[in-house]
Amino acid sequence: MSAMRLLKDMLVILVAASAVGLAINLFHPRGFVPVSRQDLALKRVVSVTAVEAKIKYDAGVALFVDAREKVAFDDGHVAGAEHIPA
Repeated sequence: MSAMRLLKDMLVILVAASAVGLAINLFHPRGFVPVSRQDLALKRVVSVTAVEAKIKYDAGVALFVDAREKVAFDDGHVAGAEHIPA
């Protein structure tokens, strides 16, 4: 098999695999959603420890959000937490 034929076959396989992958992602319930790098930067998730969260909260640079049901929130929550139900 010539090198040119091999490259052509590889290209066909690559294009076909990309098309199949894109089709699966488009029709899957939790499929691929293209986003820009700017959107990704804005939606960054940062994990912190409880100690770090307390330091940030005391400094006024953090907000606690409680997404539990209203009854659970009313039973007890972090002082100053905002209740935003899921």
